Amino acid sequence: MDRMLVIFKKEYLQKVKSLGFWLTTILMPVFMFGIMIVPMLLMTRQKPTITVTVVDPGGVVYPALLAAQEERSEAVKNSNTQVGKTSIDHQPEVAVVFKKSSGESPEVLQKKVEEKTIDGYVVIPEDFLKASEIEFYARNLSNITAIQALESILNRTQFAMKTRALNLSPGDKDFLRARLEIKGFKVEKGKAKEEGALAGFFAVMAIFMTLYMLILIYGSFIMRAVLEEKSTRVVEILISSVPPFQLLMGKILGVAAAGLTQTAVWIGTAVLLSAGALPFAASTGALPSFTALQLVFFVVFFVMGYLLFASLYAAVGAMFNNEQEAQQAATIIVIPIIVPVIMMQMVIADPSSTASVVISLIPIFTPLIMYLRILVETPPAWQIALSLVLTTATLIGVIYVSGKIYRTGILMYGKRPNLKELWRWVRA
Repeated sequence: MDRMLVIFKKEYLQKVKSLGFWLTTILMPVFMFGIMIVPMLLMTRQKPTITVTVVDPGGVVYPALLAAQEERSEAVKNSNTQVGKTSIDHQPEVAVVFKKSSGESPEVLQKKVEEKTIDGYVVIPEDFLKASEIEFYARNLSNITAIQALESILNRTQFAMKTRALNLSPGDKDFLRARLEIKGFKVEKGKAKEEGALAGFFAVMAIFMTLYMLILIYGSFIMRAVLEEKSTRVVEILISSVPPFQLLMGKILGVAAAGLTQTAVWIGTAVLLSAGALPFAASTGALPSFTALQLVFFVVFFVMGYLLFASLYAAVGAMFNNEQEAQQAATIIVIPIIVPVIMMQMVIADPSSTASVVISLIPIFTPLIMYLRILVETPPAWQIALSLVLTTATLIGVIYVSGKIYRTGILMYGKRPNLKELWRWVRA
């Protein structure tokens, strides 16, 4: 046991003191912060303007279109000042400049579009009040914010003309335009707490993907470490003083501790970066709630998932002589890690379905799927207990088999073993 602790300490310190570890630890939060904040800052600085020619044969819609454009601009300005409040009028600020067509033919208008004189043109049908679609011709139809702005103005125009035709008062218009919004309350343990639906969804996604990436990345680290020691023949010296199983477990646990250290740094950084927004998010119900038990299960399922896949990666590393051969075999290990990601949406939508329950009880999927179910809707205690028992039993079996393969394969060089030889190693 003392020797295993020495290996554990050596692996942990070697990983934590490495430049790559700290570059990843520091740059990952910076990268995540950048991809979330920088696009938002760029959007606030940019106020795109599109010029649209309006082909209005009847000449009735164009004046109403200009009025709707002014009304929308005022609504966007007001909604942007109401921080934390969702509104139907809250649209990206895109300025749409309308020009009335002076009877140009479609060919002429298309030429203007191609020459970039105008960004596009819309064709108003004669039965505009009954229309469900409006034709829009442009060079670029991928500018979603501009398309949404144009669509919003056209919808406002049609609504205003319909209410005018029905001789409705301004109060009637506001009454018809009002929409219902969902105010979510999460019910758990006999209590209801307000929680933003989107905030909860993205928080679950973030934690699930963090667990997935940690298991995948740190499991593969073990394979590379085994291959490196095997290729440099360092392992021959280590084996002379440390039993193979203790060497394997010390290595696996040391890298696991480094992974948890890195995760703790990431979580602490995320809390510090969002500290200013936490009180506001909590007051608006946008902040998802996590229990202490969920955080405990994060560590439990990370350790179990990591040990399971790290043992498999270690066995693969011991079986082969170079990383290229090992990576090809490791593809088989990656598949059970990817399957939970594919099933993620189904589990989030219905965590209590038969399929979700069955998959979460399959040990190789349990660390990710069962934890996802716990985050979304806590399953019955017996299901959690059964998943832990099944995964623990599987983990013991996998570690035993991997240890047998590691003990023999770590000192084997030359051709890679076939299934018959692997079976002989396990039985030895």
